[in-house]
Amino acid sequence: VVNAIGNIGELLIDNSVTWEDIKKTLDDDEYAIEFTNVTLMKQYPDTEPYYGAYIIGKHYDSPKLVLLERLDSIDKNIVNDNPDDLFINSLYSNQKNRKIYEITWKKIEPYLKENSTIYYTPTSYLSYLNMEIIEDENGKRLSEKFNMRRVNSTSYIYEMKKSLKSKYNSAVLFGNIHYDESLADMITESEKYDSYTGVAIDNKAILRSMNERGRWGNIPATKKEIYNIAETLNNQSRIVEIKELNAANEESFKNLSGNSPDIIHLATHGFVIDNIEKATGNKFVASTNIYSYKESFMMWAGLLLAGANNLWTGQFAINNVEDGILTAEEISQLDLSNTKLVVMSACETGKGFVDPIDGIIGLQRAFKKAGAKTIVMSLWKVNDEATSLMMSSFYKYLIGGKERHEALELARRDVEKEYPDPFYWAGFIMLD
Repeated sequence: VVNAIGNIGELLIDNSVTWEDIKKTLDDDEYAIEFTNVTLMKQYPDTEPYYGAYIIGKHYDSPKLVLLERLDSIDKNIVNDNPDDLFINSLYSNQKNRKIYEITWKKIEPYLKENSTIYYTPTSYLSYLNMEIIEDENGKRLSEKFNMRRVNSTSYIYEMKKSLKSKYNSAVLFGNIHYDESLADMITESEKYDSYTGVAIDNKAILRSMNERGRWGNIPATKKEIYNIAETLNNQSRIVEIKELNAANEESFKNLSGNSPDIIHLATHGFVIDNIEKATGNKFVASTNIYSYKESFMMWAGLLLAGANNLWTGQFAINNVEDGILTAEEISQLDLSNTKLVVMSACETGKGFVDPIDGIIGLQRAFKKAGAKTIVMSLWKVNDEATSLMMSSFYKYLIGGKERHEALELARRDVEKEYPDPFYWAGFIMLD
């Protein structure tokens, strides 16, 4: 590739939707951006490994291809296997933040109108960036310059635009969970539901997570979080059900399949094992049959529900009772197509195995396969109190009439006032 900018006449999205189809869904002040790995494109088989971005606009005859930087030069700024508060605060500090802007969005912006709406789909480790808070050389965030909309695929723009004024009339809230529920109590809670679903959903999903050798402890602020949210929703006459303590079990979640509410909120522990090295020594990985390398990563990401410590700490699972470890593989086989919003108020729920072609393999893929429309998820291990504040604020704005993206942005700003470091407020992103 000699020039950094090119026009591509053919661009196929999701095997059936062309760039021309996407263009028809855009207004004059809207753009669709598909980030890509240039080395995977058949047009340039000998190109060095670069990130690129296709830009589709109403006034462009064909998509623009903007080459960014080599993969390694971008990834080294983003990737950290166990990002802590120091790494996160450094990543979104003025100096590094603007460096990332310089090697990514600065090259894209000349092809965009300011104050326009940007529907964008990251790829590879770019998915680990909260792009909305990237700052330009003048300290202005992208969210201040554009209406940023992260989408699972730009082929879904039409459906997303239809859902911008969604009404939320029902919700199920999970939180304040007993991870050390006794096996006897697990049986008692399980009997409240019609049937055990583990066999139907597949026993290969027995494994999980990042806290490999420890126990999952209670999360104090989740009780306040779900009750604050319930009060906000009830004040607007919404139908709300709280699942807490032993009742927040895996059976109760799977029972939502086929009749799911508008909102599913999960205030709990999240986990992800995104490489074989992290799986080494894990008791549950050792007891699980791995059918394929890629397939295993849908079993190694998930959410913790009541009684999860029994299996997590090495006790054998009992027959005909769910183990409390809700994996991405299990979620992907449910029907949550009635759900407009899933909020995973937990750690690292936006992470997973990074596949250069298939994208992030983990919880976000699972909920999308299950039919959920919009997902709020986290990019790192989030603080308990700050997260509780973020969520309470988010629902206050959402139910108060703000559009969902704006509601999350306003909630970020509320938390930023109390906790200035980006570690506390920048971790949650929204995916349509």
